[in-house]
Amino acid sequence: MADPAQLLLRIEALERRLNTPPPPAPPGSSFAYVPASTGDSFFLLCSGLMVFFMQACRLLSSSLPAVCGFGMLESGSVTSRSTQAILLKAGGAGVKGACLLWWMVGHAVAFDGGNGFIGGEVGFSPSSFFTAGYRNADDPGRAVPPYSYLLWWFQWTFAAAAATIVSGAVAERTHLLAYLSYTVLITILIYPVIVHWVWSAEGWLSASNADAFQGGVIDFAGSGVVHLTGGTAGLCGAVIIGPRNGRFQKLPEGGILSGLVSVTAGCATLPLWGALIVGAIGGLVNRGFGQLASSVHGACGAWGVIGAAARRRVCRVKHESVAYPERNGGSGGLVSGHGDLLAVLCIICWTGSFSTALFLTLKKFNVLRRPDSYGAAAMDEDLDATIHEGMPYIDPSATASRASSTATTADPVDASKA
Repeated sequence: MADPAQLLLRIEALERRLNTPPPPAPPGSSFAYVPASTGDSFFLLCSGLMVFFMQACRLLSSSLPAVCGFGMLESGSVTSRSTQAILLKAGGAGVKGACLLWWMVGHAVAFDGGNGFIGGEVGFSPSSFFTAGYRNADDPGRAVPPYSYLLWWFQWTFAAAAATIVSGAVAERTHLLAYLSYTVLITILIYPVIVHWVWSAEGWLSASNADAFQGGVIDFAGSGVVHLTGGTAGLCGAVIIGPRNGRFQKLPEGGILSGLVSVTAGCATLPLWGALIVGAIGGLVNRGFGQLASSVHGACGAWGVIGAAARRRVCRVKHESVAYPERNGGSGGLVSGHGDLLAVLCIICWTGSFSTALFLTLKKFNVLRRPDSYGAAAMDEDLDATIHEGMPYIDPSATASRASSTATTADPVDASKA
């Protein structure tokens, strides 16, 4: 066992390294360095890792599945015959596809200048298209802000989360091509535009924008931006594609995710007692919309934005968090005198319109819903075995039991023919 004194010395050395301030900006630089310590970068990096592993999944080998967060949740919510399929959509198509698309287009649409509605301004420096503007370290006159790559990484984890929410709402009955199509649409258009509205400095609903409509909306970590967006898209897909076989059964319900989603918007402004109330009501919201696809992300995401605003209205207080400057305007806005409810409605309309158009188009060309026969009990119709050319993730004892049961209950006529 290591010496405790040595461990303390190592911790102190690490703290000194993390608290070392960044170097000054190069002479003539058009960008000022963010006045924060290296510890802030480390904290943001770790926070992004938490978001990534919360919803990511990856197969380390064929015999050792390492599943994290939503990947584990979704694989446990579908039949064992669809384990590889759901992990491919949630981890492979969602995470990796979103990474590529966010690098090419998404981040630029969200944060590269522009007007109050959409970013992606041509000529904006540093350009986020393919992160091309980030590679100017050798040009002192075009130095890149030190948080550029870190902000890209952090925001990508949220983009991937929004894309993978849909996979759970349409699980076990959707063609992979359909999910890939939606991943493209949400990562390069639907989600980045909403991010620009709420989280960019120019967004018309951004609390960081002094000219935002009715003072903007406070959605610190994405109740509306991430969860409501993904939930609305998932609901549209589920309605158009239809329920999976055996979906509407009496199942146990949990409220942990409901509370998490509900407090996400106000986590920087809610006191502990406020978070407790908002989270508890979120659990009730989930029960009320329990038979609705994406009730956790959609309904509770909407409630999270409204609940954070309602707290400020009921308590007659201004938001006191240092995370936001004092919001201008808002004397006649909806719910709390700001644009919170309007933001919920706009997110639903924006996401719902594009999602509905895409899913209806895919249905028209018969590439949306896979044949229901894949949900059958026959091994040769397992989704993992027939589509992904691999044995499904089934307990060997259960497989042997099913084989034995099949042999003993064979049709006597067929048995005599043999």
